Amino acid sequence: MVKKSPNKTRPHNNFGNSLYRQGRYEEAAGYFKKAIEYNYWDMEIRINYGNSLFLSGKYDEALKEYRFITKNRPDNINGFINLGETLYALGQYEESAESFKKALSINPEDPEVHTKLGNALFKLGKANEAVSEYTRALELDPDSAKTYYNLGIVYYSRGNYNEAIEYLRNALRIDPGYDRARILLEKVLGERGINQHKR
Repeated sequence: MVKKSPNKTRPHNNFGNSLYRQGRYEEAAGYFKKAIEYNYWDMEIRINYGNSLFLSGKYDEALKEYRFITKNRPDNINGFINLGETLYALGQYEESAESFKKALSINPEDPEVHTKLGNALFKLGKANEAVSEYTRALELDPDSAKTYYNLGIVYYSRGNYNEAIEYLRNALRIDPGYDRARILLEKVLGERGINQHKR
């Protein structure tokens, strides 16, 4: 049984946080891991450890950490969100979508999680369900350029150029420096012009 030792946990966690803020994720992970040895059940430290592993590109190790958190603390929304993101990064979209759904069962009003779920559903070829999630995300946060951009991608992939253009223009209205939205908008406008010329 690992004993709880807060006096030894705190310095390791604090130093890990400092390294994390500097973008030194791999080093931070070492300190968070040490902190966990002293306080095994501290889920906040485990989230920090998992995040450091994820940002170091160690997705499989991060996955183990997030699975531990969600198994032992099924009310930990960040555990499910981070598990979903890691599974998404590994191309496991079905399980990723399930993790985001579990996060939404804890807080159904989180627009970012609706967007992340939409992304996973889109990767699974479930465009209609993805649109529903993006639409819900915009109801909760109408100023999300990323969500408008994602809707633009869905409609572009379906060949619905006018809808795609509308959503991409909305993304750029909110964030004029959104390069990916601008590049895709130019592409869609060009393709729409070619298709109209062919008719």
